[in-house]
Amino acid sequence: MTFDLAKSFWNYNDPTYGIIKNRITEGTLKIVANGNDDYTITGSFKAIDEDDKNTELEIEYTGKLPCEDYSY
Repeated sequence: MTFDLAKSFWNYNDPTYGIIKNRITEGTLKIVANGNDDYTITGSFKAIDEDDKNTELEIEYTGKLPCEDYSY
């Protein structure tokens, strides 16, 4: 799943139907760094899919999220 909040959509790769693009109409995303690459990510979104149907997504994740250090 790919989120692009700057463009207000998320893509979902469905095994049967391929990539489904959802346009976000409202939502929140909260990311808390707990230390040692451990994060808590919560959020909820409402969107309209390619067929103009309403859809919703809830996110609740806590765990390791390794990040690359690109600072030089």
